[in-house]
Amino acid sequence: MRRTTAAWALTPRPGHSLRRRRVIRTIGLAGALGALAVGGLAPAHAQTIGSMHAAGAPMAAAGEVAALATASNPAATKTTRVVVTTDGEGDDQASMHRLLLYGNDLDIAAIVSSSSRWHWAGDPTANPPIPARRWSGTAWIPQLIDGGYRQVYPNLIKQDARYPSADALLKIVKDGNVTAEGEMAKDTPGSLLVKSILLDNDPRQVSLEAWGGTNTIAAALRSIEDQYANTPQWASVYKKIVAKANLYIIQDQDSTYKNYVTVKWPDLKTVMNRDEFEAFAYRWEGTPEPIINVFRKAFVSQYLTQGPYMASYPVAATGDWFSEGDSPALLHAIPTGLGNFSDPTYGGWGGRFVQINKNLWADDPRYLDVDQDRANDSSLYGLTKSTTRGLFTVTLTAAAPAGTSTITLSDNKSAHTSGIWRVSQIFPGNVVTVGVGPATEQRTIVAAQTTTAPYTITLDQPLTSNHAVGDVVVNYSSPHWAQARWDEAIQHDFAARAAWTTARSYSAANHAPVVSIRHTKISAKPGQRVLLTGTAKDPDRNALTYQWWDYPEAGTYKGGEVAVESSPGLPGAASFVVPKDAKKGDTIHIILQVSDDAPLSLTSYARGVVTVE
Repeated sequence: MRRTTAAWALTPRPGHSLRRRRVIRTIGLAGALGALAVGGLAPAHAQTIGSMHAAGAPMAAAGEVAALATASNPAATKTTRVVVTTDGEGDDQASMHRLLLYGNDLDIAAIVSSSSRWHWAGDPTANPPIPARRWSGTAWIPQLIDGGYRQVYPNLIKQDARYPSADALLKIVKDGNVTAEGEMAKDTPGSLLVKSILLDNDPRQVSLEAWGGTNTIAAALRSIEDQYANTPQWASVYKKIVAKANLYIIQDQDSTYKNYVTVKWPDLKTVMNRDEFEAFAYRWEGTPEPIINVFRKAFVSQYLTQGPYMASYPVAATGDWFSEGDSPALLHAIPTGLGNFSDPTYGGWGGRFVQINKNLWADDPRYLDVDQDRANDSSLYGLTKSTTRGLFTVTLTAAAPAGTSTITLSDNKSAHTSGIWRVSQIFPGNVVTVGVGPATEQRTIVAAQTTTAPYTITLDQPLTSNHAVGDVVVNYSSPHWAQARWDEAIQHDFAARAAWTTARSYSAANHAPVVSIRHTKISAKPGQRVLLTGTAKDPDRNALTYQWWDYPEAGTYKGGEVAVESSPGLPGAASFVVPKDAKKGDTIHIILQVSDDAPLSLTSYARGVVTVE
């Protein structure tokens, strides 16, 4: 039996409230807890995300422990193929550094230059000639691969033999449709490569990532339509494409998605990240403390810009982090164990999205003319981390005397850095503080009128102090938080891989734990206790900390966060009671988060989803 230690500690779940929680630290290589029956730890009516039944087994009868199927993050094989189209902006070049370091977990199938509304190559031979606009060229991609990547490749394969060689990567770098914004009429080497990937017989899912415009991807789809429409094969070809293609759009940087893809390929699975990506882009300075430290100069210089590969990683003139606005598309496809690639409503490293129809998800449905609220996660870091930094700050435009529960705000939107889109930052359910100093009061928004000025919000309780015009109202919820809540773990993982580029051996580097729970889906009734069991193995024999937490925004139960209780003396075991007010069909998402105790800790996850009977 392996030795374990247990201790009470104050440990917040990612980006949420600090609460006293049982934390189990496991010394050495993780054991076989997942094979341990835990039915005796709770009343006989408990149900278990545990080890008692195989996948697909029927639910146990009343009085028995129930359970479901095994899930584990990262698989030994590369289950997802990645197609990247990029307009070459500076933050794309930063994202490219990240992409190549995840070539062991993802099958990089194509890297294609494309245009966007911000960048294009132009065409002096056209009539009339098309002038270039802020174009960085295409040579930077093969230069990065043939230079820094080739140099560190011998070190990378010591960490994971699945890394592709520089020569293999160079073969899938192509020029796409780059001459003008939205140009999709021509077949180009890049569009034809994307076309061939979509038409081949490899059944794996393909992540089509539009870091720039969607035009080269649209050109590939248009070419398929040109070839097969009005033929007997069209129905089967269309079905094949939409079954394996997953389009992830950053900002929507030309008109080809709305004007062509939605018209001709309405069943194509699509994630529209219109604004949420900004938390990982030029607006990273809105990240609350202490997470913002992973974007500061000290972290960047110590952990990222080391060695010949990362020496060319773009940083700000201050030495702080620059931007990787396109990386959420990549992060969405990385197998972290959170399951978000299969269901974008789950939330994960690439953000969380509202489902509009069976094939379409968006951070802001109203951008697509759908009257649904945004994906909006809550952070209480500003209230629990000794900092006044909220996620969005406005001021009172009318005095708010004690006893009032409706207040008037100076603004309701945050300006987009591009100047083309302003996004609402205020929603019912948000936690806000009103006032400054000793008069500061915390409340929850129960209603909001944010369509037109004056912008008003209704609070769950009347104010107890007088607040003057100009007093601040700080919102600790934000659509950006669905991305930013994961940023510390994301940056730590990136830093570890940057260190792999210079590590001379496997033992000289750190690697993320491998986490699993025995059962990912289960049904339970209101009032029932659900038992949770999971396992973790650390490749480096580091001590591990297990933490279970409810992700309320990902579930459909709207009664608030569910308290998860750890089981004393059992690493990876916990339980919770399904709230009595939960309705049939409600879902509760429970995350198992496991971190190692390395100086720069690495984190992996598994998720269990409980559906209320």
